Amino acid sequence: MNNDIWPPDVPVMTAGETLTFSCIIPGSSVSSPSMKVYANKTDVTSIICPSGSITVSGNIVTTKPIVMPGNPAARYVIEITCTVDGNIEIRPFMVYTRPNGEER
Repeated sequence: MNNDIWPPDVPVMTAGETLTFSCIIPGSSVSSPSMKVYANKTDVTSIICPSGSITVSGNIVTTKPIVMPGNPAARYVIEITCTVDGNIEIRPFMVYTRPNGEER
């Protein structure tokens, strides 16, 4: 089963921005969510998500607030881990970043 949530339009965050993301997890019972944030395969969760809680309501998981630092990496991989219908599943998605003032 392919659990990747690579959306066709990958979100872009700007340095200094704070956002949460909500993901629909297919399944009838979703519980025990947690998340990790990686930059270049390094866990940076405590830096990028310094506060807040990940939540679940029905089958919608909302991330902790993601705080983009002033010197962000080019991209981050966010992995949401939760129990879905009794199975532990990891759902990754990617966020691209850009410094302030950079044109796209």
